[in-house]
Amino acid sequence: MSSSTRELVRLTEKVQGLPVLVPGEPESVLLGGAVLAATVASVYKDVSEATSHMCGEGTVVLPQLRDKSFHDSKYEVFLKLLTCQKECREIMQEMF
Repeated sequence: MSSSTRELVRLTEKVQGLPVLVPGEPESVLLGGAVLAATVASVYKDVSEATSHMCGEGTVVLPQLRDKSFHDSKYEVFLKLLTCQKECREIMQEMF
């Protein structure tokens, strides 16, 4: 896994507070296309069956829940600032 992918996984699990499944296949997008193609070609009856036959194992990254409250607070501040920005815009719109 590249360092940029590792950083994205770390950030995702912290912000969302959910486990992240990191596929073992480095070209997972290409593999996903092959899974869909095999399903459409009726090689497998559905995507679930194709996935179980064609895809390898992944790694589950568990969330650090202590960090989630920090990100939840940051998001709450963002929403308040967004509301404030909208109110300020409305005030200024009245001037024109």
